[in-house]
Amino acid sequence: SAALIADVTAQAIARHRQQRLPPGIYHLAAGGATSWHAFARYLISGAAARGASLALTPDRIRPIASKDYPATAKRPHNSRLDTARLTAALALRLPSWTEGVDRYLDQLSARGEFT
Repeated sequence: SAALIADVTAQAIARHRQQRLPPGIYHLAAGGATSWHAFARYLISGAAARGASLALTPDRIRPIASKDYPATAKRPHNSRLDTARLTAALALRLPSWTEGVDRYLDQLSARGEFT
């Protein structure tokens, strides 16, 4: 979620102020890797677990190849960001992408979005 990345960004900036990093490109993304298929299944499963009444179940979500998705821009086969340089330089633990999804679903649930 955006909030998760904002929290980790704030933590990275605070550590950078204490310990200057060498110039370069540092990637920041949630930890772990997933596919759009696995992301959708996790999201639907999490929403249902929090009381959302959905017509769609995770087992009905089918994967498709990127080449079969009608996108206007060509996408790379592997677009995962390598965060190793940042995590090593600042001794950061990047929370899993699932933590961000859970956090967002918990916020929706707390606002009564699933009732």
